[in-house]
Amino acid sequence: MNSADTPEIAPEPPADGLVGRMFNVLAAPGETFDALRGQPVRHGHWLGPLILWILVGWIGGFLVLSRPELTDQVRRMSEQQIERQVAAGKMSPEQAEQARTAMTRWMEVSQQIGVAVGVPLAAVASIFWWGLLLWLFGGKWLGGGFGYFKAVEVAGLASMVLVLESVLRTLLVMVTGNILA
Repeated sequence: MNSADTPEIAPEPPADGLVGRMFNVLAAPGETFDALRGQPVRHGHWLGPLILWILVGWIGGFLVLSRPELTDQVRRMSEQQIERQVAAGKMSPEQAEQARTAMTRWMEVSQQIGVAVGVPLAAVASIFWWGLLLWLFGGKWLGGGFGYFKAVEVAGLASMVLVLESVLRTLLVMVTGNILA
C-alpha cells in the first residue's frame, strides 16, 4: 500500500469561535493563548467570559439567598461579630442592640443588592485589574510588545477558570448547606 492510497487525516482546526476559546482555555490553555498571539484584539474574548461570569454569579448568589438556612448562617456570623465587639469593649450593649436591629431590618435587602451590584463590579474589576498587571509586567516590563486590551483579552479568557469555580462553589454550598463551603 503506498502513501497515495492512505487518506490523510487533517489536524483539527483550532477553535476560533468565542465559545470554543472560552472552553478550550480550560482544556488546552497553552494552545488557546498561543492562538491569540499576533492576532488583533477581539473584544468578545473578554466580554463573553465577563457576561458569563456575571450571569453565573447572579444565579449562584440568588440561589444561595433563596435558602433560609444559608442566610441564617450569615446572620449568626454577624451576631457573633457584634458579640466579639462587645466583649472587647469596642461596643456598648446598647450599641450592640441598635446594630442587631439595623442588621435585621436591612440584611435581606443589602444581600440582594450585594449580589446584584457586587457580582458585576467584582467581575469587571478583576478582568481589568489582571489585564493591567499582565500589560504592565508582560507588555512593558518584559517587553512583550502587546497592548492593554490584548492583556484584557487574555485576562478575560483566563477568567473562565473563575466562572467554573463559581459554579462549583455554588453547588458545594447548596449541597453541603454551609455558606463557607
